[in-house]
Amino acid sequence: MTDTLIRIATANDVAPLVALGRVLHAESPNWSRFAYSEDRAGKTLRTLIESDAGVLLVAEHEGAVVGGIAAIVLPHWAADIAVGCELSLFIDPAQRGGLTAARLVRAMVDAVQAKGAALLQCGSSSGVKTDRVVALYERLGFKRYGAAVERVFSNGC
Repeated sequence: MTDTLIRIATANDVAPLVALGRVLHAESPNWSRFAYSEDRAGKTLRTLIESDAGVLLVAEHEGAVVGGIAAIVLPHWAADIAVGCELSLFIDPAQRGGLTAARLVRAMVDAVQAKGAALLQCGSSSGVKTDRVVALYERLGFKRYGAAVERVFSNGC
């Protein structure tokens, strides 16, 4: 989709991003264990827009928001560097398979670097096409590191 615009999100983008988030949440075997909160999602997105540490970008096609990527840049817990952390990458299922995801990731890389991050950490916690997501990041120059584990404490998960 070459005519898809990647741009910084505005307050007007929160509602369509929350709707896309609901789709991603529902298709995720990991996240759909708990209830999706439009209120919580909206607050998080607005915080990213308003915060100097936040990065929220959207993909827009023919006037409609068809994807987004969220990240935050924070001080490392034990070093005098800033670390960018990708929070979520989401694309309308009907728009997947093209260059939109790669373009969003590249734009996030630029935005996080511009905010002074020394490194950017990304991953895939949704459980949706994890191998393809990791392969995308690797094609864009990312290297695998670490591992993720989880222990559930609530029956709500």
